[in-house]
Amino acid sequence: MPEATPIVFVVDDDVSVRESLELLIECAGWRSETFACARSFLLRSRDLAPNCLILDMKLPDLDGLEVQQRLVRERSDMPIIFLTGHGDVPLTVRAMKAGAVEFLTKPVADDVLLVAIRQALARSARGLRQASALLTVRECYASLSRREREVMALVVSGLLNKQVGGELGISETAEWHSLRLGVAGELLLFNRLRLTADAAWVPYVSLFAQDTHWLRPDIGGPVPERGTGNGMQLQGTVSWQLTDAFSVGVGARYWRMRTKGSADLEQMIGYWNPVAQPLAFTTERFGAFVQTAWRFGLR
Repeated sequence: MPEATPIVFVVDDDVSVRESLELLIECAGWRSETFACARSFLLRSRDLAPNCLILDMKLPDLDGLEVQQRLVRERSDMPIIFLTGHGDVPLTVRAMKAGAVEFLTKPVADDVLLVAIRQALARSARGLRQASALLTVRECYASLSRREREVMALVVSGLLNKQVGGELGISETAEWHSLRLGVAGELLLFNRLRLTADAAWVPYVSLFAQDTHWLRPDIGGPVPERGTGNGMQLQGTVSWQLTDAFSVGVGARYWRMRTKGSADLEQMIGYWNPVAQPLAFTTERFGAFVQTAWRFGLR
């Protein structure tokens, strides 16, 4: 979606100033809206396009600083450029401290004013993007359930997943049973350095688990999960033979098991009724270890 054309508002009681600024602004490719008094501008509804305000200090109804104070309270994202023939140092300081982008005096060179307008519109565009992002976050947060908000509060407080589960009573237990068939081999790398490797095929895996995840309102109580399948295991160890009987080594192990099975989800269909849902379960582990070994019967 293309970005809306920026708008430059002008509030000045001098009609010749309004007309000249309107021509300059539109020649620069922006939209222009002019007002002869502050109150008529303040009645104008907010716009979602990038915008800024060129504001005279001396107006027939409100002075420029009063208008700025109103905008700080009501439209703090609107950048203000003061353009006045009645400026002095104290007024300039007060306006800049309150957040004005620039304080210019009449007459002003076109290029100086255009630079100030570009800076003000860039600030407005950044503010609108930030406001849009914040609105999106708020909408996402509003869509969360009460339980999800509890989880979010614990996560942003810095707790780990297991700690969050402990705080909310969310846990899962799983028992894996398997039958392994494999081969192993040993290679002498140097005089006392050995490499041992084994690979195993796991033709049968059995899983039984209990899931006590309470985030979903359509699940009530612990959910039994079960399944059967297969897997594999790989392991390698490098060891140093300190003596004929004693060695130390380091190694790594990887294994993966997968099953096809089901989980008994309790769904609300007029009453609580366990319904078996087909599910696939996979677990993978990788780890490193240090080992010592002693061969009995050797001296």
